[in-house]
Amino acid sequence: MEKQKASKSKTNDKESSLLKQKRKSSMEKSKKTVFVSEDEDSKKPKKVNQSNKDLGMNNDSDEIIIVRSDTQSAEDALLEASYPTISIALPSSIIDNAQSKELRSYLVGQLARTCSIFKVDEVVIFHDSLNKGTYKDKLNFCLTNLQYLETPQYLRKLLFPINEDLSLVGLMNPLDSDHHLRSNEFIKYREGVVLNRPAKDNKGSWVNIGLKKDCFLEQSLPERTRVTIKLDKECQDLHDQTELNIQNNCPKKYYTGKVVSSLEPKSKGYSWGFFVRVVDKFDELFNNSIFKNEKYDLVIGTSDKGKTHEKLDLSKDSKLISKLRKKKKIDKVKHCLIVFGGIQGLEGVVDDEESNKVNRENLQDLFDCYVNTCPNQGSRTIRTEEALMVTLSVLKDKLKKCNEVKEEE
Repeated sequence: MEKQKASKSKTNDKESSLLKQKRKSSMEKSKKTVFVSEDEDSKKPKKVNQSNKDLGMNNDSDEIIIVRSDTQSAEDALLEASYPTISIALPSSIIDNAQSKELRSYLVGQLARTCSIFKVDEVVIFHDSLNKGTYKDKLNFCLTNLQYLETPQYLRKLLFPINEDLSLVGLMNPLDSDHHLRSNEFIKYREGVVLNRPAKDNKGSWVNIGLKKDCFLEQSLPERTRVTIKLDKECQDLHDQTELNIQNNCPKKYYTGKVVSSLEPKSKGYSWGFFVRVVDKFDELFNNSIFKNEKYDLVIGTSDKGKTHEKLDLSKDSKLISKLRKKKKIDKVKHCLIVFGGIQGLEGVVDDEESNKVNRENLQDLFDCYVNTCPNQGSRTIRTEEALMVTLSVLKDKLKKCNEVKEEE
């Protein structure tokens, strides 16, 4: 009996050591988001943004690639709406407020839920001075978990290997966004991942879109590339037949469609997730947005030292917006960035001896407006996850007025 117990314990030790090695190797292959666009000449994706290059993340075959097609009509349709795109910037030190890994995971999940509810388009994670020493681990933790939650459930196993940062994702509440489709739901847009499945004459690609039948694209794309697909009109009959068991004698044997910009579903009113990018320095977050590398038209800083939100007028004819249009030579406010501080606020972010470009004296000069979205607060401090929800609920309607034309009475 003792020999059997000893042999079992040795076997268990071997299995646990192998599991640890597997987790360790997968941690070394941290995920990275690369934004690419469709090259009209070669019909192959080309990289256009590598903002996470210096964060210790793998640049080889284990990166997540998101294809963003150059569909100008889609972006025009989105920007013709009466409100700008919304980007938020968060310091990686916010997870220092959580005392355990379980609480850190739940905190990131709460941030992702808020971004989904308010249809945030971009999340920027920046390193702040309170994160010295281990800031890369915290950046990676926020980045990996936010990307995981944003990804539809049926694509996660294809894109994310076993990772220690994702060991507690079960504690996070699902986003349940429009692009997190069930198999019995059909809309003409769907997220997918290119499979390692040979196409006839090596022309085209097969894509997993979370249904019983794969989707065929005429473009040849690299394996494990994430794409937004617009399905052809005839595909609904195939979906009804294969997923809902409705006999309609559909002749199609697989789905077909084309790659479109991820902005196109947003222009149609769908909540289609958010992009995540990481910057290594605070003063770098104001440039290189995901929107064709354009700068942000309206940058808002949040602080209890700012002016109250009741006094903030963002209507098209307001002094602030009129001044921005002249200063930045723009016709309308296309992209808005809202910046949040950490445990000690935005002032604490720039209180760093190594930061010679930004300090408390010139901090407000970085922003077009400096706003207190929760005046007369009943607590000494407001946590960042609380400030995020309060601020977005206060500013959402105000931002809609940036490009609205007042109707004459």
